Amino acid sequence: MRRGKRSRLFRITRRQADRYLLRFVRGSFRVLRVFPRSLSARWAERVFLTPPRQARTRAERIADQVAVLVAEGRPLPASVTRGADVDVRGHDVRVSLPLTLAGHPLDVTATARTP
Repeated sequence: MRRGKRSRLFRITRRQADRYLLRFVRGSFRVLRVFPRSLSARWAERVFLTPPRQARTRAERIADQVAVLVAEGRPLPASVTRGADVDVRGHDVRVSLPLTLAGHPLDVTATARTP
């Protein structure tokens, strides 16, 4: 690869870089001033609603798998439960998953019935 002088277009002095950075930051804050509610709502959804949804889905899947295994009379392997508390009583399977949300411990539960 041939080394030559960089064109003047790509030469940015430190002073110019500071100016560009300052413009970028000011522009970003202008955008944030206009859309604060939508951004805060999206942030709140990602932080507070997505983890419980994922835990609920996981608990439901584990409950369904355990119900099938119990109905077939097969033992429950540890790979199926994956840290969940499983309670089998008769035809009811209850799965409880621990979840920590904003520093508060919660339990997400799901129930399935065997045929």
